[in-house]
Amino acid sequence: MTDQYETVPEYFRPCIEDIKDEIPTSWEYYGSHNDACPSFQHKGLQIFIDYLDPAMRDDRDWSRFCVHQIDGNVRLLETDSFDDLLKFVEEN
Repeated sequence: MTDQYETVPEYFRPCIEDIKDEIPTSWEYYGSHNDACPSFQHKGLQIFIDYLDPAMRDDRDWSRFCVHQIDGNVRLLETDSFDDLLKFVEEN
């Protein structure tokens, strides 16, 4: 993830610091400065990665990982498990 980590703006890096070496290199940074957290795109999916600490998130009730279709605003997955996220993304 070294190359993608460099594309993530400094203000979003705390969101991925603990998993930066585990994010697949096939995921491309897709975030916007208007987003609450960084996101990546892969196979038509937008993958949001929020802060590890729920108190740092815009909403404490949000899951850390959230997946949407890029061309829609339908939430396909919400989870706090990085393993579940990886499995979902690879299966879709």
